[in-house]
Amino acid sequence: MKDRPKRASERVVTPGVWGGAHIRLDVEEKGATVQYDCAHGSIDEQLALDAEGRFDARGTFVHEGGGSIRIGINRVRQPARYAGQVSGGRLSLTVTLTETSQAVGTYTLTRGSEGRVRKCR
Repeated sequence: MKDRPKRASERVVTPGVWGGAHIRLDVEEKGATVQYDCAHGSIDEQLALDAEGRFDARGTFVHEGGGSIRIGINRVRQPARYAGQVSGGRLSLTVTLTETSQAVGTYTLTRGSEGRVRKCR
């Protein structure tokens, strides 16, 4: 039996690793985790695609500083918007902090790439 084509409402970002300069995105069925050079985050919902391959999802962003982490000090989790578009094996992604409308950055990722992330020390 042949697989039937997915309807637009069933299309999602392909699960697996997507990477690029300064970013790595690990997509799962119900969301994703994100690693940046000096930060990390999460996408807390499925990355459903519209008919043009676009998505818009809610998540979090956590800035990491260099040096040692003090006991009892928690990193601030900020709500973030992850908006992007998939075309073939490429994904463009724009991350914005929702409370301040501050842009975190715009990235180009490739499916199957580990990305190039340098963590702060």
